[in-house]
Amino acid sequence: MADKHRLEAMLGSARFQKYYEAAAQDVDRAVDLYRWNTRLAGEFHAQLSYFEILLRNAMDSAVIGIGVWSVKLRGFSMK
Repeated sequence: MADKHRLEAMLGSARFQKYYEAAAQDVDRAVDLYRWNTRLAGEFHAQLSYFEILLRNAMDSAVIGIGVWSVKLRGFSMK
């Protein structure tokens, strides 16, 4: 059985309280919920990173049509 006071000290009482209440004041179930949420957030973050790369590459492709825009913004010439 997990120690509620130690968990609150590590995670913060406000954060842990949400899981504790959702688990009907069952500390072990609250820990399971916290771990599940951590895994879910990790999976979401992985998908978000793919989207970020796709978006950045699409923006670069759209902007590259006006030349090397990052160099032009700084006032340098590629010639």
